[in-house]
Amino acid sequence: MKHVLIDYLNVLWATKDVVDSLRYGDADLITNDEKLLGRIGILSDNIDRHIELSEQMSNVLSSGLEVMQSIYNNQLQNLNNRFALVTAYLTVLGTAFLVPNTLATIAGSGVMGGTMGEQWWYVPLLIGSTVIATLVSFLWVLHVWQKREEVE
Repeated sequence: MKHVLIDYLNVLWATKDVVDSLRYGDADLITNDEKLLGRIGILSDNIDRHIELSEQMSNVLSSGLEVMQSIYNNQLQNLNNRFALVTAYLTVLGTAFLVPNTLATIAGSGVMGGTMGEQWWYVPLLIGSTVIATLVSFLWVLHVWQKREEVE
């Protein structure tokens, strides 16, 4: 639509140039008949009004595009916020499972001596560390959400 409007404005300006050259052009080529010059003046005024209307339409289209872009940007920002929230939750969950994973890595490296499956405390240690790390992470998330609700 904007391209068509620009083409239309180009045609109007070209027509305005032709009409003005007829109106104010070479005296040998143009008649001095007042009636004909008056009609050319009316034609020039009509073209001016069409140019003004076309420029107004251009402004309307531009503002409409700005509104559409603002709506699109708001929707994109909302989606980005949701992805950031999901990323935060996944980070907290990953952190909760990092503690037992680290313990299992240390125990599996042979530092503690022997196979860990033979130790009676190994499995309860992994389960307990998972529960404690998950509980601490959950409490931290609750704390952050409470602060966020107080701010809003």
